[in-house]
Amino acid sequence: MPRQRSFDEDVVLTAAMKCFWRHGYAATSMKDLEAATGLTTGSLYNGFGNKDDLFLAALQHYVDTVVAARIARYLIAGDAREGILAFVREGLDRGSRQLSSGCLLVNSFVEAPLHQPKVRAVLTHGQRMIDEALVAAVERGMAAGEIRSTADSRALALQVSFAAGALLVRSRADTTPNWFEEPMGAVEGLLAVVES
Repeated sequence: MPRQRSFDEDVVLTAAMKCFWRHGYAATSMKDLEAATGLTTGSLYNGFGNKDDLFLAALQHYVDTVVAARIARYLIAGDAREGILAFVREGLDRGSRQLSSGCLLVNSFVEAPLHQPKVRAVLTHGQRMIDEALVAAVERGMAAGEIRSTADSRALALQVSFAAGALLVRSRADTTPNWFEEPMGAVEGLLAVVES
């Protein structure tokens, strides 16, 4: 009979997720994960498998919790245009001389072990969730007159999605105060209502 786990899986996955999010997959060691979770390497291996397996579980946890919560908070109801802009802006500003952690999904597209089909599947699923939520929000905003309705809703949503990803990559390196204001202005321009 397998031993019962003596830890809260959600708490451990949240701690591991934050560790991978802050340091990246390659730079995160098992010692880092021990320190973050409070578990020994043996307990982590027994509970989740090797580092790759723990990363996969933490990445899925990120999609299920952080991504789903951001979609619910910004893209499901309320002013669609303002929600989309808040969705894109979140995570960019960490103050002068403090780097952003960006987005674990975006970071993982850049550096995670993409040769692993299961990692690719989680990343693709997470990005599709975001893209489909953006499409729905753009369509809702167009119907309400908050977003220009002269564009193809899917194409417009994907432009916003790609811009958001690029901004999140840059946020991990740029500490110039308010560096994101000009590119955010370009995103706002994509969503502007066209005057007749």
